[in-house]
Amino acid sequence: MKGHFGVVEALLAAGADTEKADEEGYTALMRAAREGHIKVVKALLAAGADTEKADSRSRTALAHAQGKQAIVQLLQSTD
Repeated sequence: MKGHFGVVEALLAAGADTEKADEEGYTALMRAAREGHIKVVKALLAAGADTEKADSRSRTALAHAQGKQAIVQLLQSTD
């Protein structure tokens, strides 16, 4: 959520589950997209994060990225 790219890299290298969700159903990809952290979004996508997974309100990472055009385009290009 805070965009700490180095931490994300370390967690992914250690085998972190990209699909683990919080109590609202948000995954790391959704949080990164919502906050506009494009480097983190790219790393999560490279690690296989699911762009179609939905939160508890049926919103995907793409919905969370609204208003952040570069991330919207990146997520749309993975479909």
